Amino acid sequence: MSKKIIVESKNGADNVDKSRRATNISNLNEDKVQWKKIVDGDTKSTVIPTIMSRLEKNFEYYGFGSKDKIDFVAVQRMAKKYLEADAWLQIDYCRDSTRQSIDESVQTATLEKYINDSFKNIPNGKEVPFNGKIVSKKEAVGLNGKQIKARSVDAVGEISGTKVKIFQKYSKVAGSGQSHQTLETQNWLEECFKIEDKSILFVAQLDGGEAESHIPELQTLVNGHANIFVGNSEQVIDWLTSINK
Repeated sequence: MSKKIIVESKNGADNVDKSRRATNISNLNEDKVQWKKIVDGDTKSTVIPTIMSRLEKNFEYYGFGSKDKIDFVAVQRMAKKYLEADAWLQIDYCRDSTRQSIDESVQTATLEKYINDSFKNIPNGKEVPFNGKIVSKKEAVGLNGKQIKARSVDAVGEISGTKVKIFQKYSKVAGSGQSHQTLETQNWLEECFKIEDKSILFVAQLDGGEAESHIPELQTLVNGHANIFVGNSEQVIDWLTSINK
């Protein structure tokens, strides 16, 4: 998988959209090579799971009595159809960049470019704000005895020697999933309120039309917490940069 990270401005949403499109083109170029390999009999191609999942989604339509009846011949047939399709259609058949966790990478790259190179994404579950401390998700679940509400820290960095912990979200269009994402942001911020070490800066970096529409209400939520900030990429950059002066 070749992620294409494009950062042309402080506008996080614009950077994400451009990076998604560029990554889709990269995916198509890679996938056409893999489709050809499948047609030629390669049973270990990296895109077989993608084709299988699409066949399984509508297995009756493709003439199978159950999902487990789908065989490699069907995968080959689909790959051949992809190769034969008009170029205008092929990009809709390759792996989709929206399923490749590219958004957070672009948001962090934007901070890295316009603030400093300390900003990096960290593995999911490595750091979670929970009951006044930063712990791993495994530790938090162990302490709580059940699943926790707060999401992991997505990225970390430093500004003038001060640690920065960032929650990132990109959401373009409203929907039920997006409502859940807003609640996740709120839960994360509320856990940040409890952190005993007030020298740590906590940031919710929200990009995209839907995500940004909730910034005003979330900013109201964090009023009175000088070490916590909510904004889009440009606002986050400006806030962190002001601290550095």
